[in-house]
Amino acid sequence: MWCHLKNNGSNKDTCSANAQCNPWLLILSSVLLLWSLYLVETVFIKFNTFHTLS
Repeated sequence: MWCHLKNNGSNKDTCSANAQCNPWLLILSSVLLLWSLYLVETVFIKFNTFHTLS
């Protein structure tokens, strides 16, 4: 799915082969996804706290 979004459907077989040969790519992509979700949640909480105080 990650590679499908990245390549817009092209080179799907090549990308799946690369993902199977390099499992760290899947780990890296999931870590980046979790990190971005964490940042969004942190900014959202700070934004709400700021509005509550002011």
